[in-house]
Amino acid sequence: MTKQEYLSRAWMLDREIEYQVRRMKNLQLRLTDIAHGWPGSERVKSSAPEEAHYARLLASLDEMAGDLENRTKEYVRTKREIERTIARVSDVSYRLMLQYRYLEHLTWDQVGEAL
Repeated sequence: MTKQEYLSRAWMLDREIEYQVRRMKNLQLRLTDIAHGWPGSERVKSSAPEEAHYARLLASLDEMAGDLENRTKEYVRTKREIERTIARVSDVSYRLMLQYRYLEHLTWDQVGEAL
């Protein structure tokens, strides 16, 4: 693993977490639609296949929540590790540049403006 790959791990985990959150929100919307019926329509009695489908979606959401929790823990551990690594850089300007880029996930242009 290169130095850049090492330092970019937190950014990649952050993107994965954001993606997982979007997927979960979409699934929650689907579940809400199923549970309440479509807007403007009356809720009709559901059938066994519909209930089974709803149960599978709920199980998927639960699994995704566990996955999100694990990814979040990994993100926190990784970010702390990278913070400790960057803290060992003696040059303050270089250390700030690395913090902005790899801990705050700024673009290089934004890093330049911040410095």
